[in-house]
Amino acid sequence: MKRFFILLSSILLLNFLPYDSKCAVSKQEAIQIVIDTILEGDTSYIYLYIDPDSLPEGKPIISNLYNYYNSYTEGWFFLIDDCPTAYWAHPCRYVFLNDARYYSISREMWFPNSWAYFTDTLELLIPGGKRTSFEKSIFTPYIVSMDEAIEIVIDSILEGDTTVIDLYINPNPGDTMVSGWSYTYVNPYPDGWFFFIDDAPPANWTHPCRYIFLSDERYYTVIQEMTPPDNIDSLKQIISHGVQEHEEAKSSPFLLIYPNPFCQKTAITYSCQLPSKVSINVFDVTGRLVNTLIDGAKKTGHYGLEWNAEGIASGVYFLHFTAGDFKKVHKMIVIR
Repeated sequence: MKRFFILLSSILLLNFLPYDSKCAVSKQEAIQIVIDTILEGDTSYIYLYIDPDSLPEGKPIISNLYNYYNSYTEGWFFLIDDCPTAYWAHPCRYVFLNDARYYSISREMWFPNSWAYFTDTLELLIPGGKRTSFEKSIFTPYIVSMDEAIEIVIDSILEGDTTVIDLYINPNPGDTMVSGWSYTYVNPYPDGWFFFIDDAPPANWTHPCRYIFLSDERYYTVIQEMTPPDNIDSLKQIISHGVQEHEEAKSSPFLLIYPNPFCQKTAITYSCQLPSKVSINVFDVTGRLVNTLIDGAKKTGHYGLEWNAEGIASGVYFLHFTAGDFKKVHKMIVIR
């Protein structure tokens, strides 16, 4: 009986010990294993996060598509963000490391799905190669500006042809619902933009129109309609019968690179508001010229090209775009 009470007391004492003590590998040792073994000492372009509490067996980490469960008796969870400048789907790694120093890696395209877990629990260890004193991550979603949203619609949906259409935008992003003649549409993107395209603006009766919802991650939904929305009087007209009304869009060229980051190929779209000499060059971080993509005269209009980065080392590159007196530098990330 005495032995039974001693055993029972030992079990109770173990259960009341601090949570971290259950994992034989310390947090500092686990971090070093991930840096040395998984990252092979290269933390140049990644963000590294850790759950400060070791995870019990079976605790789930939920992504946008799957549930991942810690299959180890006790272990640590790490999140490696391989493209920290991207706020849309992009390569990440979920790492579970156990108290025997074994680890499993799941390749993902999303952060953990619980916003509170990501912002309030995970600790940012390495932001882009620089180790911190385990400070909390401050994550601000990227919001597409009005000018950039207009460029995406003109280039991707209208394919640069604005000859006979009227284009409107709701200047206040994030409106939840838009009502047409027969239906009310719920905005699928809480922080996104709403566009209305009138495909036959001279018509005063039912005629082809399009409702566009564009997200803050550059995804969009197109709905074919036959009438303008009820809130058309509150919309800002950007293009009237092919003539741009938006001053900045009218006066300046634009440049769009998508996807970015990318593995091998990316599409580069740009415009010239006036006939101009255009040059597009790619430089590496040392300032060395890697590729000249365009160097010549262009007429007014929208253009597109593809950059194939096959044979180019992974890392950060800078695209220098010049159209007449307009100049712009855009950072690109090549991942392997």
